[in-house]
Parts: sequence; structure tokens; C-alpha cells
Amino acid sequence: MINRFFHLSLLLPTLLLGFAEEATKPVAPADQAWAEIEKLKIAPAPPASWNQKAPTKEEHDAFKAELLKAAEKAAAKSKEFHTTYPTHPKAQDARNTEALFEKRIAALKQPSENGSKQKDPGSEAFQRRHSEMVEAAKQKQPEGMDAVLAQLEQGARDLIKDFPEREEGYSYLLMVASKSTADKGLLIARELAASNAPDQIKSHAKRMFKQHESLGKPLTMAFTAVDGTAVDMAKMKGKVVLIDFWATWCGPCVAELPKVKKAYAELHRKGFEIIGISLDEDKAALLKFIKSEQMPWAQFFDGNGWKNSIAQEYGIHSIPAMWLVDKQGVVRDINARDDLVGKVQKLLAEK
Repeated sequence: MINRFFHLSLLLPTLLLGFAEEATKPVAPADQAWAEIEKLKIAPAPPASWNQKAPTKEEHDAFKAELLKAAEKAAAKSKEFHTTYPTHPKAQDARNTEALFEKRIAALKQPSENGSKQKDPGSEAFQRRHSEMVEAAKQKQPEGMDAVLAQLEQGARDLIKDFPEREEGYSYLLMVASKSTADKGLLIARELAASNAPDQIKSHAKRMFKQHESLGKPLTMAFTAVDGTAVDMAKMKGKVVLIDFWATWCGPCVAELPKVKKAYAELHRKGFEIIGISLDEDKAALLKFIKSEQMPWAQFFDGNGWKNSIAQEYGIHSIPAMWLVDKQGVVRDINARDDLVGKVQKLLAEK
């Protein structure tokens, strides 16, 4: 998933590995470069032995040097990214990431307190707690996603309580909200929006809250598609409609396309429709892609990228995002990627 808010990527990619879906198409070089940066954001964890025995000055200094090296590499890669891909949707995130790590580098270069402990709360104490939190969540994998999320939520709340000036705890909590049920996600998003979280996280939570508020309510949408077709949700009653927020430059979106096309081929004659909301900026590239991939459904395009008017209206902050609207025109699902065909069949069976 491509997200506008870079702090969400702090979660270890391996943590949810068992629940990840395999990509079916190659990822663009820029997306591959960004994926590498996301991995570099995760700082090395201190040795587990430090939980039982305090490190010597030599051990502490060696680990501090490792942290500095990792931070310098992350900053360099971030700079390389926004320099190489200045118009990419993640370019600003790369600039933010570079700035974040430059601050971390400056802190790491400061003399340690008493030659062993840093004044920065992001030193060994935080790293140890962070490592323990992630490991505890990984241990819950055999019990399923709900158990992993519950463990992460508790860990995130503990981080916020003990390290309130760190952003990571809030980021994890926001990630839990994005993966949870609608009711649970709504509660956490509301909580974060009213919390002492950094402004970016609060803004993100407000958009998430806006999405969850759409559940169970009629969806109003009317526009002229990129091919000139008039689209009006009010005239699509009796149909089950997938609202697909995507872009041609989004690797995960392209990877989902075979599943979307399969669902359309199997269920269109039974009353299934798709409306694409393209967050592209290049109309020619979009039209070329639609033709090449044989995508027969309507596409909304305004050339504004992440500021796409419909995406803004419904609080979309990451893509692909797939919503399902039932025969009555009511939003029933805002996380339709999993088991898309099954979910559509269930809605089609309703009276």
C-alpha cells in the first residue's frame, strides 16, 4: 500500500508477512527505492542480552556507532530518492525522512551522558522497548491478525505512555486503526485526532475518521468520466459497485488489478460495476494504461494526484483503497481488497 504518511512504515515488514498478499506484477524502480527506505527507517535493536545485563561502555559505543551508520544511510537514501524522483508522490515524504534522520544523526553525534547513556529518549531504553514490542506481536502471528493487532495496540499505548515525545507509538496505533474493524478503527481514529499526537498523525487520523464515518451511509458521487461517460451513483441503484481509488504509478494498485478484472469478468453480468478514481496526474499515461490493460469501467480523473477531489472528499490517504457500495447505494465496506469476489457475491445475493 502506498501511503502519504511515511511514519506508518515503521512497522517491521516481516511482522505481518504471514498476512501479506503476493504481488503479481513488477514494482517500478521508484517504488522499489522507496521500499528500501522504509526498511532503513527501522533502527537496529540493541542486543537481547542487554535486558539482563547493562552494556559496557565499549558495547554501548559500538551500538551507538551502528545506529549512527544506519541513520546516515537512511538519510543518504532519502536524499537520493527525492533528488532522483522530484515529482514522485513520495518525494516530499523522502525530504521529511531525510530531515528526521539528520536530527537523529546530530543527536547520536552528541557525547553520551556519563560516557554510557544518551539523554535522547530514543536511545537504548526506547530501542529495547520497541524491539520487545515487535517481538511480542510476532509471537502472536499463529493466533491470527486480530491477536497481532491487539498486541500491537497494547505495545503502542505503552510506548506513548512511557515515551510521549516519540512519534512511533502514535504511528503504530494509527496503523492498528487502519487494519481494525470499522468500529474499532473509528474509536482509535477519534482518540488520536483529539490526542497530543504530532500534527501529521492527527491530520491522518481525522481523514481516517472521515472514511469510517462513510460506512453505512449513502454514497453521493456524480462526474463525467475520462472517456466522456456520465457517471451518477444515484442512477446505479440495484447494482453492487466497487469504488477503486488507485493510480498507474502505484505498484500495489497494479498488483491488485488482476483480481479486480477477474471479479468484473465473473460478476459484471450479475450486477457488479466498478468506478475507478485515478490519482494520476498524467492523462495520456492513464489512457494508455487503461487501453493496454483493457479496463472497461469508468474512471474519474482530474489530474490533481493526491489532491484528487473525490479522494479528498472521502478522506483517502493511501492507495489502493477499495470501497463496496450495496444495491441501495450505501457504503458497506471500506477494506474490500480481501476476498473481493466473496464480498461482492454476498452483496449481490441481498434483496
